[in-house]
Amino acid sequence: MKHKFLYYVVGVFIILSIPGLANREFWFDEAASLNVSQRDIPILLETTARDTHPPFYFLLLKGWSAISENRYFLRTLSLFFGVASIFLMWQLAHKLILHHAPIATLLLAVSPLTIYYATEIRMYALFLLESLILTIWFLQFISYPSKINSLKILLASLVSLYTHYYSILLLASFSIWIWSKKKQLFKSWLAIQITTWLFFFPWVVYIMQFPKPLCWCFPIGIGLPALIISLSAGGVGMVTIKDIFFFGPKSIQALFIILPILLFFLFMKGSNRHTYTASLIKCLIIIPLLIIIPLSIITLSFSPRAFIFLLPFYMMLAANGIPSFKNLSKLVLVSLLFLLVLTDIVEGFNPFFTRLPPYKKNLNIKSLDFFNP
Repeated sequence: MKHKFLYYVVGVFIILSIPGLANREFWFDEAASLNVSQRDIPILLETTARDTHPPFYFLLLKGWSAISENRYFLRTLSLFFGVASIFLMWQLAHKLILHHAPIATLLLAVSPLTIYYATEIRMYALFLLESLILTIWFLQFISYPSKINSLKILLASLVSLYTHYYSILLLASFSIWIWSKKKQLFKSWLAIQITTWLFFFPWVVYIMQFPKPLCWCFPIGIGLPALIISLSAGGVGMVTIKDIFFFGPKSIQALFIILPILLFFLFMKGSNRHTYTASLIKCLIIIPLLIIIPLSIITLSFSPRAFIFLLPFYMMLAANGIPSFKNLSKLVLVSLLFLLVLTDIVEGFNPFFTRLPPYKKNLNIKSLDFFNP
């Protein structure tokens, strides 16, 4: 019965993904991904070394685009990553919040952020999937630190690092948690991380010789509210939160205020639970923010969309918070699901979200220096 529910959830996720996959315009970021993936491998590696994204996703996209360069087909690669993420969320949530796992999985499946990046030709759906894999294997390692589990952590860490540099924040969170809660495993964990960085170091040396473009990042005062909104309603892609609040209809603006407030309130309620697993989930959210906030004061490096790896943990704590309303918990859940699905439908069908904003129509990847190595 439980697995039947999971298949229904996956079905809902796919249905909600179809409008965005089919209706949204092919735009600058997707064109950039395709352009990079079409280059010969040495040039592809140099291009990504000049950019702020590692090469692994573009290499996968290169293989996928060899079958077809149709934009709808290319987007299905991200959709595949999204479907796999729902299955893994089910597994992870059952390890961390057993009784609320189905709700947490459903929340991730109908999350506008999950659905948006599952229908776009970018690396974020892959990064979300890898973060789930890495967290599941991390839990296996701390339960049974065998050679096989150590090797799995090593491989998952490397693939994540070669997909998005923000994976460093997740690995740092694991390291700090082990040091504080599982000191007997810290030497083994440290050995894995040193080995990981030995394999990653050649890429670090290679990219250091190239200048980098500015990050799509924000000061903390803007970045933190944008993160809370994006984890709830999206708004970090073709149409941004800025577009919504400067140019969007009042009804859409209201949706992007009410939904984040409700979900953040549930997240805070769920965070009040003082259990072993809840402390781990909170650690995996708080530590990345504590690392990036001071770093962003020195140089802009706070990217809300790169924090997509926090989404499963955010949804798990929100699911934990729903029962605190007791007799009203069903009403709260239905209201939350209604707002999430309504946002998905609006973002999938409303021209405000499916058509490129006028000021972005003149963006041209050929004008970017790092695209011309």
